[in-house]
Amino acid sequence: MRVAVCYKTDNTVYKHYGRAEQFMLYDIENKVVTNKEILIVYKLVPTTVAKHLAKHGVDVVICGNIGDSAKETVYREGLILYAGVEGDADQVVDDFIHNKLVFNPNINTEPQGEDGDDIEDKSNGFEGEQQYSVATGDCCCSSDNNHESCNQNGGCGSCCGGCGK
Repeated sequence: MRVAVCYKTDNTVYKHYGRAEQFMLYDIENKVVTNKEILIVYKLVPTTVAKHLAKHGVDVVICGNIGDSAKETVYREGLILYAGVEGDADQVVDDFIHNKLVFNPNINTEPQGEDGDDIEDKSNGFEGEQQYSVATGDCCCSSDNNHESCNQNGGCGSCCGGCGK
């Protein structure tokens, strides 16, 4: 099993999935961590991170806060999500292994402050997918640029963070 923890360089769980620059990947066999490695995701749009994690063999995602769009993509990729988690990343994984993980399955907040909610998103998307950047106003919609998926929920804010189309 491979577990991805939304990771901060001080070895803590990063507070918001959509602002994470990296994940620590833990390979687990027989309730023992056999390998750890960092996966960099800072250039990805939050809604494409789950696809990237899945391509790296991830089965479980552990994070702090997560928005609706990102949560939907995690589930769409068939990943198991544990949100609302805080603390030391290694301890969190140990708690997960031993069925002691404290999490909140209903978490859906967009925190202000420390983790960069006021920072301009200059993501470049992921591989062949359409891309989104607040700086340029490009849209990430997968509906051939007609923004159909954007308009279903009141604008691109619901599908990719707010292209304004």
